[in-house]
Amino acid sequence: GQHVCYPTIGCFDILPPFNNTGILPQDPGFIQTVFKLYTRQHDGAPQDITPTFHGDFNPGINTKIIIHGFLQDYSAPWLDRAAKELIRKDVMNVIVVGWGHGAGFPYSQAASNTRVIGAVVGQFVNTLLNTTSLQARKVHLIGHSLGAHVAGYAGNLIPDLGRITGLDPAQPNFIDTSTVVHLDKTDARYVDVIHTDGSTYNTFSGYGMLTAVGHADFYPNGGIHQPGCGGETYMDVMSNAFSNGVESAENHLGCSHDRACDLFIESINGPCSFISYPCSSKRDFDTGKCLDCGNRFCPRMGLDGARYRSKGTFYLQTNDRAPFCGEYYFNLYIQSRLPLSSVVIHGRHPRRIV
Repeated sequence: GQHVCYPTIGCFDILPPFNNTGILPQDPGFIQTVFKLYTRQHDGAPQDITPTFHGDFNPGINTKIIIHGFLQDYSAPWLDRAAKELIRKDVMNVIVVGWGHGAGFPYSQAASNTRVIGAVVGQFVNTLLNTTSLQARKVHLIGHSLGAHVAGYAGNLIPDLGRITGLDPAQPNFIDTSTVVHLDKTDARYVDVIHTDGSTYNTFSGYGMLTAVGHADFYPNGGIHQPGCGGETYMDVMSNAFSNGVESAENHLGCSHDRACDLFIESINGPCSFISYPCSSKRDFDTGKCLDCGNRFCPRMGLDGARYRSKGTFYLQTNDRAPFCGEYYFNLYIQSRLPLSSVVIHGRHPRRIV
């Protein structure tokens, strides 16, 4: 059929605009979404929580909710790393969402399931808002790959949601769709997106979206291919899965696609800020046309990305391995037929110019 209803979360169809997968989402009872709460009280050991059992959840502080993507579940190492870095950064609630039973092959089914998981997460957050003193503006959803679209669907159901961070939102089945189908800037008060594995040519040559969909879209290294990564593409992952099994495919899901998670995690407590520059294209950035923020503050990609509510598209460069954040250096060549006794350089950067 083209229509299915599930108790408490509503009905779903595969009619336009939700004809992007051609498959109805699976029953949430089958997927069995789990919520793992990280707090300082438990020294980073997660608690299982439910809409009726909140554990050590503190409604008076900020809440971060992290959502994985394709071929993963709550045990994905990056989720634990991110959660522990966040609670080390500050006193907050960090909730990891696991939907592994719905995130496996075939990909189109997992893509369809994002709608159900979004509804489950939205309902979970709304229950917290209705039964505790939690404020929606203090809630921040962080989603990777398909998890970014889960965050978008959830955000659409949570009035006044504070922020969504999309970590390389998945492109296959979501490119060239309506804004109600994919993560976009209407899903929260502030939406920032980190693009690391997009493609300008072909849906299947990059696993992430290249299209700007947030209030602020960050393109490290152009957002297409990350330094230090091989050539894994969406089709490489599919081929790996059929040849070597799902576990092997999960381990090779795409270095560039996963780099968005690494960059975000490093931004939490890293000593260096991912300074980014407003720019309209990778070519303009690479040729030095965009290394000026004018009278505005240059935004920082990552956790602090919402501090100044910057809007637009921003470019930056990173290193090819951790630590990914580094300093910018400029080579200045001066050609003159006359002998120069001295050169004076004036700049507004707070660091000393040598």
